[in-house]
Amino acid sequence: ELRNVSFRYPGAPEKVLDNISFKIAPGERVAILGRVGSGKSSLARLLLGLYPPEDGLVMLDGIDLRQFDPAGLRSAMGAAMQDSTLFTGTVRENITLGRDGVDDAEMLRVSEIAGAHQFLGQIANGYDLRLSDRGEGLSGGQRQAIAIARALAGSPRIMLLDEPSSAMDQQSEALLIERLNAELKGRSLVLITHRPSLVQLVTRIILLDKGRVVADGPRDEVLARLQPARAVA
Repeated sequence: ELRNVSFRYPGAPEKVLDNISFKIAPGERVAILGRVGSGKSSLARLLLGLYPPEDGLVMLDGIDLRQFDPAGLRSAMGAAMQDSTLFTGTVRENITLGRDGVDDAEMLRVSEIAGAHQFLGQIANGYDLRLSDRGEGLSGGQRQAIAIARALAGSPRIMLLDEPSSAMDQQSEALLIERLNAELKGRSLVLITHRPSLVQLVTRIILLDKGRVVADGPRDEVLARLQPARAVA
């Protein structure tokens, strides 16, 4: 839940989020839409507890995120951000680090869902392949697949995905959507995207513009309201 949340980056003159309030119910799937610069990614960072709000409260189960132990928050939430980075180490370490109890079976399961297993199975070292900093040598889509597998590992009850398929081809994205639809049943999803294909994963859309919520409702109703505006534009 966000309650009257405003935020600006340190030293910045303008707020990037301005008096935002909404609740997400357990198990609800919500997309955050908006133009570039509308505040979508900044909102994601606040939801993850990476930044505190300037005003207002960001809460989980009615408790201010700042009251949570960081390790406990990480176990409850899985995130694959648009700028998610891979670190120097094996693919296995990149997927399982910080996720207690994630064994090889779970690693393989989430890698299959994310689309990482398909290319790792064709590489000699597979999950023991050592990655350089930021995963250089892998394609953008391959890096995204590993980041999504890491987010899914351990089945956190809340998933936050920020443009998770922006570097994937159409076929890889379609397979990802199909698998996520099955995997995320009964779990909360916050999806930040501008890709219409991904919106089928959600039942509700929150539309941001210049750091404010300008629409919030059932997916099909909000999309229907957006169509005339796009036609005029």
